[in-house]
Amino acid sequence: MRRHRGMPPIREGSVNVTPLIDIVMCLIVFFMLVAKIGVTTGAEAEIEIPVTQLGRDIMEIGIESALVLNVREVADQPFVTALVESDGSISKTGKPVELKVVDPVSGQRVLAEALKRLRFGRDGKPGGVHENADNPEFKVIIRGDKGISYATLEPVLRACMEANVKNVNFNTKKTG
Repeated sequence: MRRHRGMPPIREGSVNVTPLIDIVMCLIVFFMLVAKIGVTTGAEAEIEIPVTQLGRDIMEIGIESALVLNVREVADQPFVTALVESDGSISKTGKPVELKVVDPVSGQRVLAEALKRLRFGRDGKPGGVHENADNPEFKVIIRGDKGISYATLEPVLRACMEANVKNVNFNTKKTG
C-alpha cells in the first residue's frame, strides 16, 4: 500500500511572488486612476470666457473624444488655436497650434479639413475602417473670448457644420 507523504519539502531558493503581483496590480490601478490629472485640454488660460446663467466648465462637458478650439478676434477675423495640426494629427509640441479658417494664400479651408479628418478619419470622408474609421462621438468645445462678435464666430461654426460635427459646446463661467 502506498503512503501519502503530504506536502513536498520546501526548498530555500524559491521566492513567493504572490505579494509582489498584488502590489504591482495596486500600482497599475492607482496610475490608471490618476492618469487624467496631467492631461492637457489645449485650453488657453489667457482667454477670458463669457459668463452665463448655466455656465459649463470643460470638465463638466467632458473632454473624451473632444477638441478644444480657442477663438479670439484679431482684426475682425477669427484666430483659432487647438491641440491639432492642420493634417488632423495631435500637436507635436503639446501647445495649441493656429488653424486658419481660410488660408489666404491657397484658399484652402484648413480648420474644416482638420475637423473632417478628426470626425471621419484620415481620408476625411464618411465611412471607412481602421485609420479611416468615422468617429461619431467627436465633439468640439469652443472657448471664445467674451468680447468676440458673432460675425467672427460664424466661420468657426460653419467649419464645424462642414465637418458634420454633431456636438458643439461653448465653455462658459457661471455667474457669481
